[in-house]
Amino acid sequence: MASTYSILPSLLTLNEGQTLQTMFHVTGVARGTVLYWVIGGTGITARDFSPGALSGQFTVNPNAAGSAMVTIANTLANDLTTEGPETLQIRLFTNAARTLQVGGTVNVTVNDTSRAPAPPPPTYTVSPSVTAVNEGLAVTTTVRTTNVASGTLLYWALTGPGITAADFRVGALTGSGRVAANGRFSFSHTLANDLSTEGPETLQIQLFSDAARTVPVGTTASVVINDTSRSPAPPPTYNVTPSLASTNEGAVMTTTVSTTNVAAGTVLYWSLSGTGITAPDFGAGALTGSASVAANGQFSFSHTLANDLITEGPETLQIKLFSDAARTAQVGTTASVVINDTSLTPPPRRTYTITPSATALNEGLLLTTTVSTTNVATGTSLYWRISGTGITSTDFSSASLTGVGTIGSNGQFSFSHQLANDLTTEGNETLLINLYNDSTLSELLSSTSVTVFDTSQASGPATYVLTPSTTTADEGASVTMNVTTANVVDGTIVYYQIRGNNVDSSDFSVGAITGQVLIRGGTASFKHVLSRDVKTEGDEVLLVRLFSDKPGGVAIGNQVQVTVRDTSVAIPVATEVYQPKDTPFPVNKWASSLPVPTLKLPEFVGNQPDIWGANSAPQPTPGGQPGLYKNLDPTQAQYGGIAPEFYDRTVAGTTTPYYSTGQQTSWYSQRAAARHQVVVDGANQVVNTEIFGYDSSFPGPTFKTRVGQPVVVRHWNDLPKVPGVPEAVPQRISVHLHGAHNPAHSDGYPSFVVNPGMYRGLLLCQYRADGQRW
Repeated sequence: MASTYSILPSLLTLNEGQTLQTMFHVTGVARGTVLYWVIGGTGITARDFSPGALSGQFTVNPNAAGSAMVTIANTLANDLTTEGPETLQIRLFTNAARTLQVGGTVNVTVNDTSRAPAPPPPTYTVSPSVTAVNEGLAVTTTVRTTNVASGTLLYWALTGPGITAADFRVGALTGSGRVAANGRFSFSHTLANDLSTEGPETLQIQLFSDAARTVPVGTTASVVINDTSRSPAPPPTYNVTPSLASTNEGAVMTTTVSTTNVAAGTVLYWSLSGTGITAPDFGAGALTGSASVAANGQFSFSHTLANDLITEGPETLQIKLFSDAARTAQVGTTASVVINDTSLTPPPRRTYTITPSATALNEGLLLTTTVSTTNVATGTSLYWRISGTGITSTDFSSASLTGVGTIGSNGQFSFSHQLANDLTTEGNETLLINLYNDSTLSELLSSTSVTVFDTSQASGPATYVLTPSTTTADEGASVTMNVTTANVVDGTIVYYQIRGNNVDSSDFSVGAITGQVLIRGGTASFKHVLSRDVKTEGDEVLLVRLFSDKPGGVAIGNQVQVTVRDTSVAIPVATEVYQPKDTPFPVNKWASSLPVPTLKLPEFVGNQPDIWGANSAPQPTPGGQPGLYKNLDPTQAQYGGIAPEFYDRTVAGTTTPYYSTGQQTSWYSQRAAARHQVVVDGANQVVNTEIFGYDSSFPGPTFKTRVGQPVVVRHWNDLPKVPGVPEAVPQRISVHLHGAHNPAHSDGYPSFVVNPGMYRGLLLCQYRADGQRW
């Protein structure tokens, strides 16, 4: 294919201040070839453009047909210098020295439109809060101006046929207001609710620039005052207002439905239609939906227009509102939005990301929030606000709850807050950090949250009192241990251990011999059900103790003991030999005392973000080969938290949510540890050996959960060093749940390990109901 080179400017004649887009179209040029362009002409310098360069280069990347297109943009400077028309010459070369020209030279004429800019004229808009109102209600009138100096005094008057001061319970017929910095001021009136039947009246609201009210400005606004003296039933009204009358593909459109005389809670139904309008035209949002009218008479819904590559021309989107689910009874008028086809030159999409320095932190620490953007102009002002339940300025020792930032050349700005280290115990709080496009904080761009742990310490030392529900219990009974504390921070984790002579996990049918509880409101409890076995071993004494760091670690509070009365009745089973009908050898029969699995109880049930600290894993999948991770995260600082899927509840790398029935999260902990246990109890032999098991038992404990219930299990690695393993090699473990579909972080990858003496929080998603997991 012969090489061709074409230079195609968007305009052959343009004015200063306009943007010239030049498309270079080549065919038959090898991939990777670098071409060089130049813009010149008599008197043409870089100052003639803002922005844009006089020369550049690009690399040819042809498509399957062997052609390639590259577009450059240059904005002509809109200066105030009168120099007459100029001619731009656009040329293309094959060498960097720009001596080998290809294609022809294209001339573009630039008209000299330099003029001293005329000041924009002032505008005045009078906007009452309603266009029709009943007697007895209030009307607020807002005056909006542009190009009017702040502090300017304007004068208003209320007139109309039959309108007198008696028509108002609050407010005069004339007044004045000063224009604020935002170009606005407002005034209010409350209509008199009289008993005179005079029919509807029209209130006219006029604005003047002089106190004599001889020079009107703006247009007169009218409000119809319905005569409710006879208590007429006002008709409902419906207004469908899209945020944009015309928009481009890829943009977000919010539609607000405003009603009057419609009861709060009324369900209305909407639909989107139009020639060629289908579901693929939207990146987010459906073609139909419904919503309930709020107390303010409104509701809204949003759609993101798909930014596709299909050139279909402009389309008209029609938004309709209905009173019935079948969508046969339309209310209000149809709203229309023109969707411009930007498939050929899609505008860059703006993104806004809020990144706090920590997603969870204690009181007294510094929180720095960074706002990162793409395709947002340098110098753009964005507005932020910090809010949340119970969040006030007293929660911070410095900085305010709202502010504004300016986008720098790197597309970012940041702001900091010093959290107050108070002595008020109020529980953990959640900061909501919102980013807005406007100073009125109405156009939300992005949002994130930060958990603030309540580290407030009440005066006095912490105390822990452990009280059993009974000090004597029979086998098969349940025993509840109640923990009562004072001066202990809400959310503190306390560990427990049950020990005693010959006491092990087989002594319990429900509950483990070690575990942890969460202090809430100064109290906590844990329950065990004693095994009703057939082994006669005499009464046993359970010794129960609390610890601050781990089971068996630093003891806190008192130790209690519970006597377990041995109510076992030995079953007289003698070993006998019998000859089955179809077996050519004798078989021994025996009674086994091997332990059975115990039922594991959750330590906490609730939906707060993370009862063990909001420390999520940084990535949803392990990636790479396990050999690359032999020294990964030796202190478990990064990967000890819960999988990210726990926080957004979606399958990694997708927007597909995990199946959920809306039940609260169950929180467990268990420890991989060793102990000696009988593993073979036969007629001819008994084998006692050291086992590695969960909660030091074999078989391990049983978890009973419901379908769709999120389960988080904190796995500890308390296993002893295996003889023969070099001291320098850490003995790590990895946990896998068979038969389930869980995040990679929780699925037993060799690289996602639990280091010795440490833990990993596993998210187990119970979305199947077809059997057991092990």
